[in-house]
Amino acid sequence: MRQNIKAWQDSGTMGPRKSKDLVDKVDLFIATGLRPGELLALPWEDVDLKAEPATIEVTGTIKRTKAQKLHRQAYPKTEHGKRILGLPDFAVKMLVRRKLAEEPGSNPMGLIFPSRAGGVIDPGNFRRQWREARGEEFEWVKPSSFRKAVTTLIEREAGSVVASRQLGHSSDLVTVRHYIERNRATPDTTGILEQFGQASGEG
Repeated sequence: MRQNIKAWQDSGTMGPRKSKDLVDKVDLFIATGLRPGELLALPWEDVDLKAEPATIEVTGTIKRTKAQKLHRQAYPKTEHGKRILGLPDFAVKMLVRRKLAEEPGSNPMGLIFPSRAGGVIDPGNFRRQWREARGEEFEWVKPSSFRKAVTTLIEREAGSVVASRQLGHSSDLVTVRHYIERNRATPDTTGILEQFGQASGEG
């Protein structure tokens, strides 16, 4: 899938202009589990690359209203959405590369992922580009799929409470119900069930 995205963003086919950093956005999705609006609203000032581990603070999201139209809202979807997330090394390397490549004066809002004009990116446009880039074999993968994959992996390794805090939920009830893939593998009960074999004289 990542190869499909890279090929799409590097192709010169006709149509709407393509994002040249869709792979970077996907990498930060799988490093954080952020909502699309949260990811597109991240400013550099909320990134601490000197911390151990490096962190990002989620302080806003992208919204569209009649009054303000498309804009960066200075607070996330919920109160619990305000959070500080540690970053794995692959995400840190990507952010460092982007920061070093940024041209002075090209990013007046200071966003990690600005539009070509230096403003905010419409999450709807991001989703459209994602559908074009993912490839037919990955039609089932949505931006929310990354959020669920991140949550499931964290739950398996560290529990549902940690997973819920990663997503910015008030408790792990919503996290377990809607974001964590059910583990179909049952605990190893073979030692218990072997008692039937011993009782029947088998073995």
